[in-house]
Amino acid sequence: MTCTTDPAAPCGTCGLAGRLLCKWDARALRAFLVPAISLCLLGLGAMALTGLLSGAWWPLAAYGAFMVFFFPVFEIRILCSHCPFYAGEGFMLRCPANHGAPRLWRYRPGPMRVWEKAALLAGFAVFGGAPLATGTYNIIITAGAGYGAITLAAMSGLAAATLFVGFSLYVLLRGHVCPRCVNFSCPLNLTPETLKREYLRLNPEMQAAWERAGYRLD
Repeated sequence: MTCTTDPAAPCGTCGLAGRLLCKWDARALRAFLVPAISLCLLGLGAMALTGLLSGAWWPLAAYGAFMVFFFPVFEIRILCSHCPFYAGEGFMLRCPANHGAPRLWRYRPGPMRVWEKAALLAGFAVFGGAPLATGTYNIIITAGAGYGAITLAAMSGLAAATLFVGFSLYVLLRGHVCPRCVNFSCPLNLTPETLKREYLRLNPEMQAAWERAGYRLD
């Protein structure tokens, strides 16, 4: 267990309250889920339109399969199993991002490995890049097939909405989540070193695992 998942942790005296996203926060979860789910739905909608326009349904099937495998299963292994939130009890994960995901893997208090970071970045690229690429493709085939100005405008609007939501999610993560996240080895993490050290000192098991991996507090 970490101080993040320990209900008896003396959070009022540690000095990290408000500086790190180290405790369950329903508002943070809602702020993350709104753009994340919106981007997913816009992507699936764009791929369904691709199927209707061109008869190619494989992008929708492939993206749907990716979503089912990556977030509830693979991301939990390569990213979440290293997070202090994962050290809690129960079968379901309770955290401000992948809340409700099954804890299929054991807790790994040490930092992520290189292959895990590479796989995570590749997965994020597919998650965000596929909807944007599909929206652009729909504009191209709509313009080329002569569907008319209204259809072209609708496809352009959908692509613009996807771009806006994707950018909003990026701004949220880089501006408000990543600088306070306690999953320190995530390749997107921006938490200052001083806060990392202070948090690790409060969690001896995690500190020991990080030191075994070569990290030094001093």
